[in-house]
Amino acid sequence: MSLKTIKRIRWKNIFGLIFLVLVVVIIFTFASWVTFLVEGECTEKNSIKVCFEMSKDTVPKESKFTIKTTARNVGETARGLGIRMYLSPNLENASVTLHSINSLAPGDSVERTFTAKSKREVGRFKIWFDIDSDGKSDKDLYLDVE
Repeated sequence: MSLKTIKRIRWKNIFGLIFLVLVVVIIFTFASWVTFLVEGECTEKNSIKVCFEMSKDTVPKESKFTIKTTARNVGETARGLGIRMYLSPNLENASVTLHSINSLAPGDSVERTFTAKSKREVGRFKIWFDIDSDGKSDKDLYLDVE
């Protein structure tokens, strides 16, 4: 590049291009945050995407809270799906711990709600979910009891 070529570059065009790239990056970042806020915390097992939404992250002693799960099939027809909730010994179950879903067609989704209650102990307690019935934790959530 010669000095004449550098002088002919229109610098406002380059700054405009940089500004455009910056705007696109900001839009994609904002869209990813909105998607996270709408869907909540999600995990995918065996082409089933399950999203979890807790009613509260922090609860007082001896109060109930709910966890809404949304299972969405992102693959072929799923049969015999079960979402099982396991609680820390410091939490008490207030609903069923297993929600069975007999069949889920591709693209379909189903919502299930789990309810639990905090005991008298204060602290941070673990709630975990098994989606693929292998007895291992597929998703961990934490609840603070004050």
